[in-house]
Amino acid sequence: MNDMQKDNEAIVKQLAIIYKKLKRQYYDIDNLMVSECDNRELAEAFEYIETIDAILASLPDDEALILRNDYFSSRQAKWYMNYFTKSTYYRIRSRAIDEFVRCVTA
Repeated sequence: MNDMQKDNEAIVKQLAIIYKKLKRQYYDIDNLMVSECDNRELAEAFEYIETIDAILASLPDDEALILRNDYFSSRQAKWYMNYFTKSTYYRIRSRAIDEFVRCVTA
């Protein structure tokens, strides 16, 4: 893994930490739309969550699956063994991280 890949992974990890924190804090309010919110902080939290979800939805299914399971939700280690060989997992994971960061910074 080169320096750029390490930097990109660090970006994904930080965004995922924020995402999970906001989901825990604000997403317990089911079926609440951002446009219905009076609270600016709540609206920004929903916007952040929706942006991350939209980026993940725009990725190919296998890339989104890896990012969701590795960073944006709590999964046990080696969850991918039921889906991919180890080499395929790491190849797709690397591509997914780079594409996710590209979408975030675009």
